[in-house]
Formats: sequence, structure tokens, C-alpha cells
Amino acid sequence: MLNTTACLVSAGPTCTCVDLIAGKNASFMDDLLATGMGQGCGDEWEMNFNINFEYCF
Repeated sequence: MLNTTACLVSAGPTCTCVDLIAGKNASFMDDLLATGMGQGCGDEWEMNFNINFEYCF
């Protein structure tokens, strides 16, 4: 399961994107260094929060 919620705000040459990704049984959300790619996924919800600031010129 995967849920992505995002918001994009722009004003003039600047742009800000904020998103929250929540996933369960998503292999890319697991700690790949600890479990390895072939170890499977956990049944816990994991979250990833991103903020992206952009300036276009």
C-alpha cells in the first residue's frame, strides 16, 4: 500500500513542493542496507517527508 499527499506552491520564479509518502510493504521504503533487497518488506507503515525548493532563472 502506498499513499502520497503533496502540495505545490509557486510565486514568480520560485516553487516549493511538500509531500508526505506513507507506505506499507513497499520495498523502496525499507532500510535496504540493513535488510537487503531480497529480504522482503515489513508490515509496518513507514513515512517519508520531502520539501523541495526551486528557483528558476
